Amino acid sequence: MNSTRNAKTRTGEKTRLRIIQATRELIGEQDLQSLRLDRVAERSGVAKSSILWYFGSKNGLLLTVVEDVFESVQQWIAGIDENISGRAWVEEALDRLAEGFEQHPEANALLIAFIVNPTMDPEITERVRELYRQYRAFIRQAMANRGLETDEQWAGTLLALIDGVFLQWYLEPERGSLRESLRALPRRLFPESSELH
Repeated sequence: MNSTRNAKTRTGEKTRLRIIQATRELIGEQDLQSLRLDRVAERSGVAKSSILWYFGSKNGLLLTVVEDVFESVQQWIAGIDENISGRAWVEEALDRLAEGFEQHPEANALLIAFIVNPTMDPEITERVRELYRQYRAFIRQAMANRGLETDEQWAGTLLALIDGVFLQWYLEPERGSLRESLRALPRRLFPESSELH
């Protein structure tokens, strides 16, 4: 009986993840306002009624997708070797973000779309803001753990720079590599003669 229940749970989780991935892909391909559950059902191969069963509503699905994106981005950075610190840590973190955003361009585009969309449901907007504050605190703590002097404002400034570089790359990818643009941040902000604090 337990093995049957475990198999159903695994199947349910796989279905849920397929729905989330299909939603992320669709949002990456079209604007957020154009997202329809019928298209998510078609892309994921899951009935619309099942999507509603898993997430309750389109807003429930969108909230889950936002949380999934923030979790993914934090995992990219959390996996950095504990022995890397200072400027090398910042460079590695930016490399990982560039790699993640290049592989999943919908991730940051989705977050930006949620943040700047004036017609977004207030519940989603507030959850995005809350997750962004948590992400900023995560970045601040990760920097502090690597011996970098930081505060809330510095972590926020770093995130604003990352978002700005991403947005430029997203709008004009032909202008250059996201990785190179992000890697240039520490060099441009902190000349070789100064230490990253």
